[in-house]
Amino acid sequence: MKASRSISEILRSGSSDEVVRGVQRLRPRLRQLGGADFRDAVEALCGLLYIDTYDRPDLEPAVAAAVAALGHAGRRAIPVILSQIESTDVKCHMHLAQALGLMGAEAVAPLRRVLATAADAYAQAFALYALGKVRNPSVARALPEVLSAAHSSDKEVRDSAVRTLGKIAQAARPSQVSAPRRLAMYEALMRALDDPQAPVRAKAIRSLGKMAAEGHLKADQIETVLRRAMGLLGQDDEFNWDRAYIVRHEAAEALRCAEERLAVRPSR
Repeated sequence: MKASRSISEILRSGSSDEVVRGVQRLRPRLRQLGGADFRDAVEALCGLLYIDTYDRPDLEPAVAAAVAALGHAGRRAIPVILSQIESTDVKCHMHLAQALGLMGAEAVAPLRRVLATAADAYAQAFALYALGKVRNPSVARALPEVLSAAHSSDKEVRDSAVRTLGKIAQAARPSQVSAPRRLAMYEALMRALDDPQAPVRAKAIRSLGKMAAEGHLKADQIETVLRRAMGLLGQDDEFNWDRAYIVRHEAAEALRCAEERLAVRPSR
């Protein structure tokens, strides 16, 4: 059966079980498809991601199967996936980012190019979010672009960048990130604690907590994070806490991470 016909039949099915079975049959064939058939298959899988699972919760397994299949499709699928961000469907884009994350190291260089060349702030924010989904140490190669994005004038780009810095700290061991880069991460996040946008401040203190927990910070830096977290919570002598609940919530977790890390290493 021609691939495009098989794909059309998958999409016409109203049964989640049938869609899942169809996607699972397609998945092992994807890498063997060529030319138009491959693009048709990837675009069809992307089409499943536009399903609103709030309206159709029964199709959640189908969406999950499509994400897994796209993640398995490999490097050739990346340009097709990236072309989908020209649409305005945010929920679909979150699934696309998850699929790119599943590709691991293969997705890092294309996403770095988007960050370096995209004039559109939304495309940059998407690339940052997708990089945060990569659980491979190679994601640390994107630090120059992510650090640059942390200084963006666009609040969504800054928000995504400070979040991704914490994700990189979780994906790569300290030995896989140079000392100057770790310092640049720390300094960018400390600056972000004074951002006028509360979500950015919240993600900044969260990412600093992750850097501390994963061993990317020196003892004196952890102590500084601890003091800043206490200040955001109003637990220092100034009693000038952050008025945003989301910031205080993340500061409490970062405080816990800093205290636990200091408990297992001597101060320097």
